[in-house]
Amino acid sequence: MRKKKKLILIIHDIDQLRFDRSRDNLSDFKLASYIISHNQKMTNYLISNKIDKNKIVNLEIFDYLISAENISNHYEDNALLCYAGNLKKSKFIYSFPTELKKLKINLYGNGYTGSQTGLDYKGAFPSDKISSLIRGKYGLIWDGERIDTCSGNVGNYLRYNNPHKLSMYIVANMPVIIWSKAAEAEFVKKNGIGIVINSLSEIPEKINGVSKDDYLKMNSAVKAVKSKIENGKFLLNALSEIESRMKNA
Repeated sequence: MRKKKKLILIIHDIDQLRFDRSRDNLSDFKLASYIISHNQKMTNYLISNKIDKNKIVNLEIFDYLISAENISNHYEDNALLCYAGNLKKSKFIYSFPTELKKLKINLYGNGYTGSQTGLDYKGAFPSDKISSLIRGKYGLIWDGERIDTCSGNVGNYLRYNNPHKLSMYIVANMPVIIWSKAAEAEFVKKNGIGIVINSLSEIPEKINGVSKDDYLKMNSAVKAVKSKIENGKFLLNALSEIESRMKNA
């Protein structure tokens, strides 16, 4: 007698949200018994595209397993910001406001071709090492070409996805600064792990209101989330919820 199998799909990316033109893979999602979505914003998108809400579980944030520890608590780091990722698509890095560049920004990743005062390009590093090497008081989560909002396909995608760089900053003990309309802005606010902004120009004024005690409180909150991320707790929680639903189906 054949056993009936359950297909559990974990979403990595949704191409329709990332690109102007892509194959419609949402129809593939309908074949799954259960779907692990990034967050509630992505789940709402799936539901609006006729995916059964009862088969969807929210991950909340990607887990991030590390092989080396970042020993800094970052409050004494020289640069205000750390930005790590695909620098080729991150066009906004060439338009940082002057007042922000005065506070210094560390860049990590491939594709940077500029030379600007206040920006220190640190190079590209393997994914299993980068979290132990990055420095900066805050990890920046922003994308697109503009500094007043996250724009274009890559900027708009932040409205739905869980950026891996958020998890990377957290396991590096680094509070974050994130676009207010990003899906993960709610996670950042709920867990007290950073600052939410509408525009990059707001950053100097925002950080002026952060005392050392405020920063260290955020840093402590980051470490609380880190302890879950580096042990795979968010995926385990999602799978546990799915197992519970299957038993009660």
